[in-house]
Amino acid sequence: MYKRLCAILLLIAAYSGSGLAQGSSTEHLELSISESISYFAKKKFQIGPPQSSTPIDSSMQLRSGNRHEFRFNFLAKGRFASEAFYGNESTSVDFNRSTPPAETLSIPLQIHNFGINLLYYPISSETSKWRPFVNIGGGAMLYRPTDEGQQIATDPLRGNLSDFFESSRAAVNFGAGIKRSISRSFGVRFDVGSTLTAVPTFGLPTESTNPNVAVLPIQGRTNNMHASIGINLYLGR
Repeated sequence: MYKRLCAILLLIAAYSGSGLAQGSSTEHLELSISESISYFAKKKFQIGPPQSSTPIDSSMQLRSGNRHEFRFNFLAKGRFASEAFYGNESTSVDFNRSTPPAETLSIPLQIHNFGINLLYYPISSETSKWRPFVNIGGGAMLYRPTDEGQQIATDPLRGNLSDFFESSRAAVNFGAGIKRSISRSFGVRFDVGSTLTAVPTFGLPTESTNPNVAVLPIQGRTNNMHASIGINLYLGR
């Protein structure tokens, strides 16, 4: 994933630099403010020996929620554009035990997502009111427990996870959308997309030979699908 992310960022930097070299100006600066619906796929796992002599079936679910997003778009000439983005949401991660006795541990989180995107407008010019686009990019996603979440996770009577802390993961994102100019200085924007990261483990090891060490035997990637609607402010017009 990390090699792929570096390649994407280099590609974006190359196109951005090319666009600026061709004369991109402040006329093309845009600020987008959006609200997004965010959905994470569930990840199943099983805890076995030496932590438990009987396998325990469990799952980790990052709850769906609303994400606040900001994008700063600087257009290159032609059909390419580059944008920096940042989003954050308040949610929680649920660890669900399905093997009896069934129980759920819910830990409040803040999720921060930021990076750089390359946009491509396949069928429209810079003066079109409707501008469909596709985008690809990369950055990072931080899964950070709140103060309350940290207390729940480390409390011996609740989570009993003394080593629980934030996970930082490289992210690859892609999607599509459309922009609509309403006036010279104002417009709207619609996006759908997906962000892929390695599964956050919150500082917990995936395995241990010590039966007293809490483990989170979960691997692979997590998929964050999202859809947003927002406003575009054309700063340089």
